[in-house]
Amino acid sequence: MAGVRVDPLPQAIRVQTHAIAYTKTAVKIRFFEPFIMIQREGWVWLGAVTPAPPD
Repeated sequence: MAGVRVDPLPQAIRVQTHAIAYTKTAVKIRFFEPFIMIQREGWVWLGAVTPAPPD
């Protein structure tokens, strides 16, 4: 289509988050977004997270 601009996908980055809730298929996470200096939270698929190793 003429005049349509497709933006490239953003780069994936690894962030440290805290799980605040979960279900069988998803985890609600809270994380700090350093680029705009705010905290965000949202749901992600369970397979998209990697648990931290035990201390």
